[in-house]
Amino acid sequence: MVKHKKILVALGMSLLIGLSGCSNHTDTVKTDNKSSNPVVTADDLETDEPEATTLSPYYIFADNDDKNLAAMFYIGYGNEEKKDKLPKLLQKYDLEEDIFEIVADQDNCEWYAIFPKYIGTKITIEHVELDDNGDLVPAQKLTETEKPVLLCCNQSDIVPSVKVTISYDGDRIEFNPFISLENGELSKVERVYTETQ
Repeated sequence: MVKHKKILVALGMSLLIGLSGCSNHTDTVKTDNKSSNPVVTADDLETDEPEATTLSPYYIFADNDDKNLAAMFYIGYGNEEKKDKLPKLLQKYDLEEDIFEIVADQDNCEWYAIFPKYIGTKITIEHVELDDNGDLVPAQKLTETEKPVLLCCNQSDIVPSVKVTISYDGDRIEFNPFISLENGELSKVERVYTETQ
């Protein structure tokens, strides 16, 4: 009999300890009425971290147009002019030259710097040639990258030698970079931010 009393007392104490331990959590854990699983609400998930942004860290231009997918700058004609103008562009925006993937479709020609606007944007560069109908058609893929591109192309000032495709989140634009014969400035491309250097 004494043995049974000791067992009952021990069970009672275990039950009391267990209940008191659970009661400490009843104020902070929410449950739904259908199960005993905790339900976490938005109020419970407090964080001091800022919201993540998809803007690329090197895209620091004064571009307020949400429709733009990239920025492009004309760096000059020939390697000597590039050596003069590229450092000025990098210094202006506090960028390093090693951020670029260098794509030389042709050497010592027109130089362009192309920056993807959003993280995850793909830049595809293809060499193009004129077909029998006089249309520019892709002949060879030169690169596909998510990095900014330093591009040398266009030996002729009449026929572009590359096609650039910018792809982001199911959206896509294509263009042939070239310099206007009217004013010698970078020809404006829809949805691509440009500045006169």
